[in-house]
Amino acid sequence: LLKSMYSMWIPLLLGVLGVLRVECLDAPLENLPSKTRLHGNGIGQGDATSWHIQSDERLSTDLTEPSTLAVTLRALYLAIVFGPIPLTAGIAYFIGPYRRLVWYPLLCWAIAQCGAAWIKWAQWASTRPDMFPEGLCERLAVLQTQAPQHSAAHTRKEIENTFGAPLESIFESFDFSPIASASIAQVHRAVYRNITVAVKVRHPKVAERIAIDFRIMKAIAEWMDKQPLFKWLSLKDSIQAFSHTMTGQTWLDCEADHLTLFNRNFQHWHDADFPTPLVSSESVLVETFENGALVSDHSGAAALSQLPVPIAHFVVTRGEDLYLKMLLADGLMHADLHPGNILVDFDPAVGVESARLVLVDAGMVANLLPEEKFHFVGLLQAIGEGDGIKAGRHVLDFSEFQSCASAECRHAFQEDMDAFFRTHCRGYGQGIDLGVVLKGILRLVRIHRVRIDVNYATLVMNALCLDGLAKQILPGHNVMDASKFLLRAHGSLGEGLTRTRFGRWFVDQVALPLAQLRKSRKDKKQSRKLEELYRSYPRLTLPSGTAP
Repeated sequence: LLKSMYSMWIPLLLGVLGVLRVECLDAPLENLPSKTRLHGNGIGQGDATSWHIQSDERLSTDLTEPSTLAVTLRALYLAIVFGPIPLTAGIAYFIGPYRRLVWYPLLCWAIAQCGAAWIKWAQWASTRPDMFPEGLCERLAVLQTQAPQHSAAHTRKEIENTFGAPLESIFESFDFSPIASASIAQVHRAVYRNITVAVKVRHPKVAERIAIDFRIMKAIAEWMDKQPLFKWLSLKDSIQAFSHTMTGQTWLDCEADHLTLFNRNFQHWHDADFPTPLVSSESVLVETFENGALVSDHSGAAALSQLPVPIAHFVVTRGEDLYLKMLLADGLMHADLHPGNILVDFDPAVGVESARLVLVDAGMVANLLPEEKFHFVGLLQAIGEGDGIKAGRHVLDFSEFQSCASAECRHAFQEDMDAFFRTHCRGYGQGIDLGVVLKGILRLVRIHRVRIDVNYATLVMNALCLDGLAKQILPGHNVMDASKFLLRAHGSLGEGLTRTRFGRWFVDQVALPLAQLRKSRKDKKQSRKLEELYRSYPRLTLPSGTAP
């Protein structure tokens, strides 16, 4: 009798509990807290807007000005943490082992302790081995995915506040060990409604610390703006714009809207994806879990032995396509394109035909005005043509309130640009090094005190990140030569057609996609040839300076 009862009732009881569990998983979604939002499939969401559109209202209602005491204590903390860095810089300069084994780790540790604004700089610097020592870049690259983590208790609290229910009733399983931790938030793997998801949870007090750090930076910038030597930089305006963007990144529901917009813009691309947002609040974002390896895991000194050459070619060329589509057609730019935010997924048995790129961490975006797109694309076209005078004219329009405004100043800047281009930038097919050219332009910008607005700075930094990535995983690949067809197509079509609404639609929706398709087919053909060669010679690597 007991045996029959066991065989009948236990399965029935487990079934009832299972039904109750499913109902429990569904129930919290019907009574979510007011600031928590459900998202659809990530495509065609009419209410999704970028942070820049929402920002003025949210900044005025959600942030409070940090107190003088908080700013003073934070400044003291930063001074204590960073103090040993300049004090030991002399030793590091002269003693190589000390520099590599002690000073670089000390600098990395100090940056990690100081929060999001500092970690963002380190993430960018790690992609620039042409600007910083390779050992320092490798050390800073750790901060792309391994920034300091917060506690499991904080993760639980934020999730339960978002859903208004216990964590165990929301997720079928939840891994409290984060799979990645960045400057703003950390990411956990979980199972939600029978699908594997990534749960992004904001670090504690990150928004408040960013506000305090930028208050300190603004105070320094205000003092520097009053000095004749630095007034032309307009540092206060630049820091104001950057703090505006960084503050937006701390609101994860804004990132969900950015993902919706990016998914809409790239919905017809089968080898490039963004995560799909499911549920979001200011401090928690639940999105689809995307398979793949971080490109940052394949960058650095051992990159060429880790990543097959055909896949490296795919990553770089498809990365170019993504960048150029966002720039030329969409006007909505992912503003944080370092290798730690790019996943590559492929089946080794199938090869490059199965490869796809996934861009994550869409908290920082740049909304480009038509004139911003015109002048930056004009700069790239001038670099491709080796025209320093034309490039100089576009750079001088990088700010509405240009400090280099007099005829003498503008002429001197353009003359120096022309001289620089004659020696370092002779046009397509002449071995343009985009990183060297952009660094040279920035050096002339400093010399002539040319003001650059923040969106242009974002575009330059993204271009430098793309160029740095290509140099690390695909030596010899020329980013400018690879972009030649699209840039020339945009230049020849854009000048006449984009003056009318129909013309802009035709360029963005017909002409550029066709040009993009032609470039993509050419790149894929090259990748397949490389794969055939790679399968014949599995140990194939590309020597530095050798084009694929």
